[in-house]
Formats: sequence, structure tokens, C-alpha cells
Amino acid sequence: QSPLPADAPLWVLVLLALFIPPLAVFLKQGITQWFWIDLILTLFGFGFRWSPYIGGFFLAAVIIALLVVFDFL
Repeated sequence: QSPLPADAPLWVLVLLALFIPPLAVFLKQGITQWFWIDLILTLFGFGFRWSPYIGGFFLAAVIIALLVVFDFL
């Protein structure tokens, strides 16, 4: 159940999950544990340019956001 008054369409949430994962989680659930986990993974994915694991952090954030959008988490 979304804490916001207007629910975003599913296709908008999926696009946001692919490009801005924490925003999709926030619009779907609000500020929950999954929002914070997704935000941290996204920041790690964008923050450490020298790390070989950049893609892994961001990919994990996208996967979590998609699981939240499709109500698996």
C-alpha cells in the first residue's frame, strides 16, 4: 500500500526502478528499510568510480527496486 495520495502507474515505477531505483521504492512504499538499502546501494554504485563493483551495486539496487515495484518484497 502506497503512503502517497496518488499511485504512480506501473510503467512509470518500472522506468524509475531502472534509472532512479530509490525513487521508485519511495513512491511504492515510502521510507522503509528497502528504501534505505536501495539508496545506499545506489550511492555506492555511483560513488566509487574506481571500484570494479560499480555495476554490481547499481544492479543490486535496480533488482531490489523491481522486486518492490512488483510486490515481491
